[in-house]
Amino acid sequence: MRHLLTILAGVPNAFWYPGLTLFVISLLLAVPSLWGPFQIGNGIRFFGPHTQALSILIGFYGAVFLSLALSLYGRASAGKRTPRFAAFLARLREDILFWVLMAFFGAFLSGGAYTLWQWSKIHYSDLAFIKFTLGLIYFTLVPAAVVFGVFQLHLQKRAVT
Repeated sequence: MRHLLTILAGVPNAFWYPGLTLFVISLLLAVPSLWGPFQIGNGIRFFGPHTQALSILIGFYGAVFLSLALSLYGRASAGKRTPRFAAFLARLREDILFWVLMAFFGAFLSGGAYTLWQWSKIHYSDLAFIKFTLGLIYFTLVPAAVVFGVFQLHLQKRAVT
């Protein structure tokens, strides 16, 4: 096992590209789900709440892979080639990163408060807000998980060893 870990630690691209692929796939599933579900065939509907739930799962794993890759890129030697977008994230100013995190947190709190308010209006019975709630979870959880990965990279750069 330790040999596999040593090999993987030297190849951050093994996490970066699959993570980016999963993230993009989840985005391609999540965005049309905001307007779905769409009738595709006879009785076949796609881009509904189940697609949104699947996009959350795929996007979260993509974000985890991206975070792992960023962490490994941060510890790699200067001679290793880093993808441009990863290098951009590694050089991102910490104040911008902080405010992006606060914006995601604020969006989550605002959306959550709105959902609770709507739910209270129907006396906490069955909430027909599943599409909104799943969209809120996706667009606050998945991008925020990537931003937390970038934040972790910046913490690692400042950590005293």
